[in-house]
Amino acid sequence: MKKVYILDTNIPLLDPECVHKFEDNDVVFSAITIKELDKMKKRIDEVGKNARVFNKLLGEMSANSNLFKGIPLPGGGTLRIETNFHKILNEIQEVFFEIDNDDKILAVAIGLHRTYLETKATLLQKREKETEPEAISLIDKELSSLKPVVLVSRDNNMRIRARYFDIPAESYTSEQITKVDDLYRGWRVVPVRKELLSIYHKAKREKQGQEDFPFDFEGSVQFVGGLDPQPNEYFILVDKVDWEETPERLEEVTDSTKHPVLRYCKERNGLVGLVLNEKLLKKYRIFPKNIHQLMAVDMLFNGRVSQKSIIGLAGSGKTLFALLASIIMVNDLNLYDEIIITRPPVPMEYDMGFLPGNEQEKMDPYLRGFKGNLDFITTMKNKFTKTHEKERSVKPTPPFETYKIRTEAMTYMRGKTIHRQILIIDEAQNATLRAMKTALTRIGEDSIVILLGDISQIDHHLLDATNNGLTFAVELMKDEDPAGHVTLLRGERSELSKLVAEKWDKQLFS
Repeated sequence: MKKVYILDTNIPLLDPECVHKFEDNDVVFSAITIKELDKMKKRIDEVGKNARVFNKLLGEMSANSNLFKGIPLPGGGTLRIETNFHKILNEIQEVFFEIDNDDKILAVAIGLHRTYLETKATLLQKREKETEPEAISLIDKELSSLKPVVLVSRDNNMRIRARYFDIPAESYTSEQITKVDDLYRGWRVVPVRKELLSIYHKAKREKQGQEDFPFDFEGSVQFVGGLDPQPNEYFILVDKVDWEETPERLEEVTDSTKHPVLRYCKERNGLVGLVLNEKLLKKYRIFPKNIHQLMAVDMLFNGRVSQKSIIGLAGSGKTLFALLASIIMVNDLNLYDEIIITRPPVPMEYDMGFLPGNEQEKMDPYLRGFKGNLDFITTMKNKFTKTHEKERSVKPTPPFETYKIRTEAMTYMRGKTIHRQILIIDEAQNATLRAMKTALTRIGEDSIVILLGDISQIDHHLLDATNNGLTFAVELMKDEDPAGHVTLLRGERSELSKLVAEKWDKQLFS
């Protein structure tokens, strides 16, 4: 059944192409939305850009048509701006007191919904009285052509108010690629026969010192086929006899680094052992503390993977290991020339306002997490050198340039190409889809990108765990060989940090 969708102002601000995402349904905007968009277009951020793009789109579409009367959309529906139903504002004010621009959009939804219901009731009454088959057929045709009204908004409070007036209300899901519970984790626990575990341990002993060894056993093709693996996906093998996937058992597996872990290699169409890179990490005395960090280290040093992503709770080690692996690949292995670190410039709730200085100075407050990790890496490295204790105690943390690290604003990446560099995008969950696409399409053949983020800590007011640039990049690329992903479940910063992060997320996503 075709419908009429009334769109809140926040929809085109999130997706300026939204009018083309409703197939053959009708799309309606309140006149106040056009005024709001006109104010928003002066902003210099992503919201302002989207307002400008949408305004331009409306201008092009209405060049030879009247938007207030309705214009056809390529999908078969129509697009129009509604200017009526102002009297309904008095009714809204009686319930919700002060009137704002959201209420003016709500009034349009109420008015169109009531018009639909009244028309439907009139036709049904007419049909009951009619006796001629031909006339009844015409009425049925009119009834089937009626379009129910639905309000679409990213604002939960707006949807709640709409439902008070019995208006069907939905969130905008066009850019929502999946549900939170279905997000790709990059690994899974696989219960197997005890004999299979014995084969693994035997193969590991035989290949002692050889990393990335192939895991061959009878029926391996059927085993891999039964898993239906994604490229570079990790498999934790556990004994099926006593395995039960409960939160407690999953945490027990996470805490350990002893369980067999294998990675699916698409090129070999088989499973291979992890590359632990212990010799490289030994210089810095920083090693994985749990099984998921083991996977993350393997992925970070995997030369066949050019898009690497890590999602993890606060304190799970995603930034630390991404930075450490990048430093080793640039400074010790000379695989790349430079590390570029950036992040979406979205402040956490309390914005301090304008930041003075040049591009690097403006980015400084957003990248202090990297400086803290760099301090830790340097301290651990120096701790075991021959430097005298007195010299070590006064030795300051070296600047980014010492490790060939450079900061760059994500805002100004359009148009450039990244050669022989590692691009690390921190807090990537705050990136919009267009910003993420721009960043990822900068990567040259000889470069890699590392995406880091925590989808439970999103500060961008138009994004959530399912429609942000990080989630989209992971889900979109999970079946491609140049992409790898690991979700870290355990925080290692401190016991308090771990408990707060876990309990907070349980409340948010349960």
